[in-house]
Amino acid sequence: MRQCWSSLANVPGCLLEVLNSLFTGEIGAYGTACCEAITRISDNCWTQLFPFNPFFPSLVIDSCAADSSTPGIGPTMAAKHSSSGPSTLPFLRLSPARQSGQDIARCWSSLSSIEGCVSDIYGSLSRGQFRGIGTACCRAITDVNEICWPQMFPFNPLFPPLLYANCASIGGEAPAPTGI
Repeated sequence: MRQCWSSLANVPGCLLEVLNSLFTGEIGAYGTACCEAITRISDNCWTQLFPFNPFFPSLVIDSCAADSSTPGIGPTMAAKHSSSGPSTLPFLRLSPARQSGQDIARCWSSLSSIEGCVSDIYGSLSRGQFRGIGTACCRAITDVNEICWPQMFPFNPLFPPLLYANCASIGGEAPAPTGI
């Protein structure tokens, strides 16, 4: 699985762009190098990377292929699947709070600066198990601003407290998240 992640992780910022898309539902803000990496990922890797969201890989790939003159510019998941407006994810019938890409990138920045941290977090989310998150990653997790958690996981508000609890058992006391 790490080999599958490495295709995205080897392009600066690409992994963060893809995970931001996954968590916000806004597909399409990928750079040219990231789109090139996306198109080289095998179908087998996609199913390993996103086992609980089988539609996500095709949205990402389609976004990169949408307009070859402007790679990476494509419709958002909401626009592609809904006529009810760009901020609604129709299959969930939820309207996430509008959040800027800059805010989300800022929230993820401390985690993405630690090698393997973001992929470990996503792995925990997709498997429902918290094994393998290192001490440095846990320290960064406990330092994330409480305002960031709902922006980072808008459709899974129960995940951040579980992540905190795991990190408390690894690196000592972790403050309880509030507002989640």
